[in-house]
Amino acid sequence: MTPPLIGITTARTHIEYDRWRDGMAAEYSNAVMRAGGMPVLIPVSIVEYGSESDLRSLYERLNGILIPGGGDIHPEWYGEALTQFEYEIIPLRDKLEVTLAKWAFEDDRPLLGVCRGQQVMNVALGGTLMHDIKEELNGKSLPHRQPTEKPRTFLAHEVEVQADSRLAAVLGCHRVLVNSIHHQAVGKLADPLKVTALADDGIVEAVEIPDAHFYMGVQWHPECLVDTVPEMQSLFRQFVESCTH
Repeated sequence: MTPPLIGITTARTHIEYDRWRDGMAAEYSNAVMRAGGMPVLIPVSIVEYGSESDLRSLYERLNGILIPGGGDIHPEWYGEALTQFEYEIIPLRDKLEVTLAKWAFEDDRPLLGVCRGQQVMNVALGGTLMHDIKEELNGKSLPHRQPTEKPRTFLAHEVEVQADSRLAAVLGCHRVLVNSIHHQAVGKLADPLKVTALADDGIVEAVEIPDAHFYMGVQWHPECLVDTVPEMQSLFRQFVESCTH
């Protein structure tokens, strides 16, 4: 069977002088390939130098979309002003990912959002974000942004998965340990989405559209846990499988 093509959006980073790179951490493409998919990186430059029809042409050739983690989304996308807490904003990436999240929703095309990707899904469908978890919960939150010296396989806290959710069926459990590398989270939930997992401090850890083919977001980084937490390998397998039919 021909592997399904999974489009993975990229981030833009400065490399030297006036040169930039569109790329993404290898864990994402590795996880997709191990689950039976064929990763296709979607460059930020497609919205910088191409038209919307160029992006649509690429999108139509893909069987599914993966929106990875990264910096913050500009609050203008959810009708709010920039604060002191936002960082690493890439306007072109925002445009790219919000557009793809909307299209995937409209076309019922499989989409998996990871960390920032979950936040993009919520914003694209009309929701908002918490600008900074620690600030908005008055310092009473769990340590969602683990120390940089900790490896990305470090399991920071547990999440409670809703028993009647597709995520629970995919993971095969109702409570699971996850890593945690974020300072923002879902604020006002977009109407089409359902919360399917929460941290013990109430932070939204996963969302999905129950009747969609596959439209799911998680706030943690499962791509870093496929070797150490079997449930995360199952998540990628189920996502890739949904892209085959």
